[in-house]
Amino acid sequence: MTIWLGITVANHLSSEIRRPAATPRQIKAGLSAASERGPPLDTVKARSIGFLGTEGGPGQVGDSDATARRRNGAMTKAELIEHIHGSKEFRGAISKKMLGALLDAVFAEIERAIRKEGKFAYPDFGTFVRRRRAGRIGRNPKTQEKVKIPPRLIVGFKAHQGFRDRLNPRAAR
Repeated sequence: MTIWLGITVANHLSSEIRRPAATPRQIKAGLSAASERGPPLDTVKARSIGFLGTEGGPGQVGDSDATARRRNGAMTKAELIEHIHGSKEFRGAISKKMLGALLDAVFAEIERAIRKEGKFAYPDFGTFVRRRRAGRIGRNPKTQEKVKIPPRLIVGFKAHQGFRDRLNPRAAR
């Protein structure tokens, strides 16, 4: 079971959701703790505090983390490896383990280029650019106290025209 952000409810509520084991009286009567007590507490607790999404949305009971991410549109590393490995260009040419190592090396090099040079451009795809976000004054939402948020570096992405045209085929005509 997952919440909207893809974190399992059990991770956040583990100290609150543990039910005691069956009592000696229940064991003698042949009952398990779960059979007498109804649905698992983590499901009830998650519903009561609003962690479970609505029907058709992410965070439904029984969703795996991967299912919730797919519903949000994000592809996982494992799914990317599986997709590339199954493509006709790579089929049988390289193992999934080697493909994973290759992807790790590619992304590490992209990160290095952004750190060192401030940007990384891939032709006909887009450019990743290091940007500085200015410091500002924010507010703690709980106490409304003013908090200084320091300046920081972020990464922006700008899609190249060819990529934008492939995303919007009718607009390119």
